[in-house]
Amino acid sequence: MTFEDLKMLFLSTFRDPQGTARWLIGQNFPIGARWIAMLLMAVVSALLGFLWNAILMLRMPVEVTAVAAGSSPLDNPLMMAAIQIFAIVLSAGAMAYVGRLFGGRGRFEDAMVLTTWIEAVMIPVECINLVMVLILPALASITGIVVIALFFWLTAQFVMALHGFRSAGKVALGMFGTLLALGLLLYPLAAMLGMLPELPQ
Repeated sequence: MTFEDLKMLFLSTFRDPQGTARWLIGQNFPIGARWIAMLLMAVVSALLGFLWNAILMLRMPVEVTAVAAGSSPLDNPLMMAAIQIFAIVLSAGAMAYVGRLFGGRGRFEDAMVLTTWIEAVMIPVECINLVMVLILPALASITGIVVIALFFWLTAQFVMALHGFRSAGKVALGMFGTLLALGLLLYPLAAMLGMLPELPQ
């Protein structure tokens, strides 16, 4: 696949997300290629996240950065990559199996392709957001909301294509319920790993 092919696929993701998702599923990529692509996207996302953290630390007061330095697993790029891999696999599993509970027909292997592609598509978007934060920090909250909204919109569209669902509202409700359930389940693990911000004394 050439750069031009990737560019056209990237643009079609926003023009026709469900059509793009169905095209990706129809390629029947080898399972090894799916895992390699997922690992690659996890590493790139982890590097971008590490850069985000570094910039945020630079923008904080010296007293805060001195206390926070080295206090979180997210300060370790390898740990961040491992967390990103876990997040993509968990997202693919939730996309496939929760959808099947509601009558969907999607497979985990295809969900992994879709979650990996969403990750790939979001990387340039997050880079643009990062540049906006550096140039126009006053708009950081607005651009951040746009990025989050775009991510959830693409995910909902891909879920509909994966399972053949027709109601975007029901899919959005199912995604919200799944996120809430996963958040409750993963909160103790995140707290144990020191990934949650400390509460002020």
